[in-house]
Amino acid sequence: MSTNEIVSIDEFRGLDKILTRHARMRMNQRGLTHRAVQAVLDHGEISYSRKAIIYSIGRKEVTSGKRFGVDLSDYEGIQVTCSRDGQILTVYRNRDFRRLRRRRLPFVCIRNTPDEAA
Repeated sequence: MSTNEIVSIDEFRGLDKILTRHARMRMNQRGLTHRAVQAVLDHGEISYSRKAIIYSIGRKEVTSGKRFGVDLSDYEGIQVTCSRDGQILTVYRNRDFRRLRRRRLPFVCIRNTPDEAA
């Protein structure tokens, strides 16, 4: 999403449904917009911690976004922390990504039972 792209009010209303009160308060305090949060959720790198999912936009995401015609430079350093059930817990700007552990969720192998294979 480019900074000049128009986003429908319905998209913002959908985002409001998953923002916690704390996240809304932090967005207001830190001057972060719905558009910024949506851009991070759409284009950000995903990191997993014990009980949270962290979406973040760093230099790599800004560079790769440019290749696809998406200007993410205004959103560099924004991180969005979500619970595993999809609620946005907090939003902040932090350009130091050394503390983020970029991990994937453990691989889960689902095997067919003999009844399902038939």
